[in-house]
Amino acid sequence: ADDKSGKAPVITVFDHRGCQRGGPDREYKGKKANGPDDEMCVKVQSAKIAVSATTADSVLQQTISTLYRK
Repeated sequence: ADDKSGKAPVITVFDHRGCQRGGPDREYKGKKANGPDDEMCVKVQSAKIAVSATTADSVLQQTISTLYRK
């Protein structure tokens, strides 16, 4: 079934290598990598992506014309 919720994954990468904000022991309590990855984080969430009907129609027409171009 098609998902009509308008939601898509939103991926945010936090790169705090070299940042001295309170130290790494204040936020992350899990196992350490013992390298620069200890100062990085990836956040994934589902969010509703809103676009106007005009924009959606334009993208659809461009996609169809590309797919059926001879």
